[in-house]
Amino acid sequence: AIEDLDIELKEITRTRFVQHALHAEPERKVYKPWIWNALKRLRGWFLYTLHPYDLTVWAQLRNPAFFVLKGLSVTPFFSIQPLFFILTFFLIDHWDEFQLAHFILLFK
Repeated sequence: AIEDLDIELKEITRTRFVQHALHAEPERKVYKPWIWNALKRLRGWFLYTLHPYDLTVWAQLRNPAFFVLKGLSVTPFFSIQPLFFILTFFLIDHWDEFQLAHFILLFK
């Protein structure tokens, strides 16, 4: 009796699964353009070079890109400094309180 019930439940489950599989819509993969990944990597490189979370000052000084970014952040000519801070403002995560407070303190 229990074996018959087990076989019947398996049969019902199998038929419902097959019916569901036949009528289900196929999953569509959403492909993101390659440019989004490149922009995310560029954003990450920019923010990490400017404000690394795990490097000392001495390790930052060994990175030539650090000097370029810091030089741009202090250049007052041709509106480079305001454009640099606007770019930094758009690249930081506004939901992260530390990044936002750090940006405000650097801007002042």
